[in-house]
Amino acid sequence: MALQRPTTTCVATSFATMVRSRAKRPGMGAVASCHVRFLHPSAPFRERYGDQAYNRQELGGFVVIASSTERISRKVTFALKLRHDEFPDQTFTGARTKIRITE
Repeated sequence: MALQRPTTTCVATSFATMVRSRAKRPGMGAVASCHVRFLHPSAPFRERYGDQAYNRQELGGFVVIASSTERISRKVTFALKLRHDEFPDQTFTGARTKIRITE
């Protein structure tokens, strides 16, 4: 009597058939959102939203104006320079890993 393999009803899916969405690029003019505690300088946000909301507030509608390498928390980091309509004549800097590109 020979041993037989058990039959299974597993359906295999290939990675080629899975739908992937493309990541949005952080180029100039891209629209982004971010928690305001990750942006520098923080004084305009603290004045407008207060300390309690500053720690939890996520704000959208930032427009990317430049990308560069900056020293953030004593580390050289790929950073984005942003502007927002609520804060005219003010540019903000944040680490790319903390900023989500929405459009």
